[in-house]
Amino acid sequence: MSLSSFNAPGILFDTAHKGQKTTVLIVKAILAGFAGIDVSAQSEYYREDLVGEALDFLKRDWNYWRDDLFVQTKFDLEAEDPALAEQTIEQRIRYSLEKSTQHLGGPPDSYLLAQELKTPEETLSALLVLKQLVQEGKILSKIGIRTIYSKHRIDWLLSHGAQIDIIQSPFGSSNFQGSALKTIWETSMDLDAVFSRSDPILSLAKAKVMTPKQAMYGVCTWMGVTPLCDVADEPSIKAAIRMTDISSWTLADVQPVIDSFREETCRL
Repeated sequence: MSLSSFNAPGILFDTAHKGQKTTVLIVKAILAGFAGIDVSAQSEYYREDLVGEALDFLKRDWNYWRDDLFVQTKFDLEAEDPALAEQTIEQRIRYSLEKSTQHLGGPPDSYLLAQELKTPEETLSALLVLKQLVQEGKILSKIGIRTIYSKHRIDWLLSHGAQIDIIQSPFGSSNFQGSALKTIWETSMDLDAVFSRSDPILSLAKAKVMTPKQAMYGVCTWMGVTPLCDVADEPSIKAAIRMTDISSWTLADVQPVIDSFREETCRL
């Protein structure tokens, strides 16, 4: 599966900060209707091993095969073992990916750099390694980078041979709509207050009979952006997945919200 075909409902389940609950929350999310999971090799906030445990459980007890799901993880240079510091970027990426593959029970569908490296040249070098790993079949489909905001920088990387399929960034930041890039926005629970005090969001939510956060997931989908869904209990998981059909929505529905949240998120 590739993210380009991951469009029902078009959201990813965020496993950050879930700790020991990671396994059970992933299982609840998938059974509720999620088909995509986001994780990272950064062990302070993520548990790749428990994501793998959830995937095993889903296959064994619920007949969800790995090919039925989209799994994305990341290489995080800042969270690496200091003992690896003397190795090359390629050696470090390959080591991290091998560990991630072991944790997840197979290669990820998508593999991102968790951040830009110190220089554009180092970032390019890392992305070229990811491109080679796709060709080797060690990454199944998509590669990209998290928290990069400059379209000029992206164009430079692409012009020098990098492959960038996905850009993941905080909510409301750059959206490369209309390009070949897929944008993922992180919708943390910290944003709930922003959503619930916005009149345009509240009006859309009321009109569509949904919560403000569901309304924002719908707006993201309308814009071609995949929201990364940060929920930590079963009711919230079910509420998030309920936002599945925006076929009746019009530009008049979403334009006031798009205009308002761009202004709001600038204040965060």
